[in-house]
This record gives sequence, C-alpha cells and structure tokens, in this order.
Amino acid sequence: MNLVIQLATDIILVGAALGAIGLAVRLQQRTREPLAAIYLFYLVFSLFYGFFALMAPELAESMLPLTQGQSNATSAVHLLFPFLSVPLLISVLFLFFAMVLSLINRRPSPAFSILFVLLAGLLFACNGISLYRNTHPGFPIPLVPNTWFIFSYNFLRAVVVISALITVLVQSRHLREIHRKKLARKTALILLTLELVRVPLSFFHSAPVLLVAFQVSWFVGDLWPLLYLDRALPRIRRRERSTTDDLIERGGVTPREHEIVQLICQGKSNNEIADVLFISVQTVKTHTYRIYRKLGVRNRVQLTNLFLGDKIGEG
Repeated sequence: MNLVIQLATDIILVGAALGAIGLAVRLQQRTREPLAAIYLFYLVFSLFYGFFALMAPELAESMLPLTQGQSNATSAVHLLFPFLSVPLLISVLFLFFAMVLSLINRRPSPAFSILFVLLAGLLFACNGISLYRNTHPGFPIPLVPNTWFIFSYNFLRAVVVISALITVLVQSRHLREIHRKKLARKTALILLTLELVRVPLSFFHSAPVLLVAFQVSWFVGDLWPLLYLDRALPRIRRRERSTTDDLIERGGVTPREHEIVQLICQGKSNNEIADVLFISVQTVKTHTYRIYRKLGVRNRVQLTNLFLGDKIGEG
C-alpha cells in the first residue's frame, strides 16, 4: 500500500513539474525573452535535481525486495541517487543567479562571479560530505556530526537565495521602464515567499506529511512565479512593440537608425555601436544627430527614456 501511495504521489508531482516545463516552453516561444528561457532551464534542472535528491531514493528503496541484502542495497540507493543530484544542484544555483541578473538587466561583476564560485563550491562540499557520510559514518571528520553538514548546506542555500532576491528588490529601482520594474519586484517577492516556505521544510521534513509538503514545494511551487510571468511578460512585450513601432513610424526613423536606437538603449557608446554595425564612429554620430531631430530629443538619456516608456528627462 505504501508503494502505491508513493508511486501515485510521485506521478502527480512529476506531472505537475512537467506541466510547468510545458508552460515555460510556451512562454519562451511567445515572448522570446531571455528571462523565460532561463526560467525554462531552471525548471528542467530543478526537476532532475528534485527527483534524484528527494524522490528516487525513496521510490527505489520501496521497490527493493525484502532480502538479507536489503540493508546494503538501501545504503547504495541512498548514496547513488543523491550523489547524482549534486552537479544538478550547482546548475540550479547558477541558473537561479542568471535569472536574478536577467530580472534587473545586469551583468555579473568580477566580485559577484568570484563570490558565486566560492559559495557554490562550499555548498557542493557540504552536500557531498553529508551524502557520503550517510553510508560512511567514520569519514572523514568523525568529531563533526553529519547533521552539521546538512544544516550548513540548508542554511547557506537559504542565505544565498534570499540575499539574491533582496538584491533584486533593491537594484530594481535602477530600471528605467516602469513595467519592467514592477515585473522584477513582483517576481522577486513571489520567489522570496516561496523560499521562506521552503526553508523550514528543508530543516524539518522527517515526518511523512512534512516530507510530502517539502516535495510539493519543490516540484509544484515554481508554478506560482511561472503563472505570473506567463501573464505579465507577453503584456510587456506587446506594450513595448506597440510603443516602439509607433515612435519609429511617427518619427520616420530608418531601419539603420532603429538599430542604433536599440544599441543606445542598451547603453553602448559610439565606439561600441560602430564596432557592432561595422561603420565609422563619425557615421554613428551623424545617425544619432538625425535621430535626435526626428524624435525631438536632445541627448541619450531622453532617447532611452522615450523608448523605455518613462517620462522624458530634462538632460
């Protein structure tokens, strides 16, 4: 009976996770947004991580025959499957940070990259040691309880994720486009709420009911922010296309000038634009001057704000 319940639960959870992946695929196809693509890969790797770390050991153990070698087989199962999840965990963490950076439209700084590598390595070590010591109690630091490594892993992961989401809330004020700012803040708040639910469950899920809740939070929880993105991202894309098309048509901006407008809005300098378009810097300046006259702006700040939907500044 326990096997039937376990199988039914696993089928429902995996079905929900696969449904989330399908929804993410549709969202990416509709919007072609980097954020949607990153979230899609994040869900895929999270699904495999959750399966190997949370569900596969219990499922395999429940299917083991009741023989004298069951204890050894059980130890092997609880060692093999979770260890397969460790590299997936690092991938999930990396994709999470990529998603965070995409929300605030930032590139990782060298300090950020170094900090990420150090934290990922520390998480990897804590998780790996705790998994190995589940089947090798004497290895390699017998004076330190294994629960310490498990606690350290859960604590570090929570601190890293929550800190990253708080960073989104703080840095989102630099986003010029008001709708992108709202998208970043709401997505961060949803993910933060989800994480605050997962944190206590990650420490205390020994009881069957809490274990099921923990599994649901991993396999089904990511549907919540995804449903919000599925509603908000297409609206933002339609609004941006409508605004851009209207400005281009009304101002008589040529295709080449439109390319330069897009690069200016990305914060590129005249030299960088010249390199991208394989034209001279003087040609870029000439096009930029014509763009200013056609659209009635005086500088890059006003041009960027015009195309990003904010009020035109005074420069």
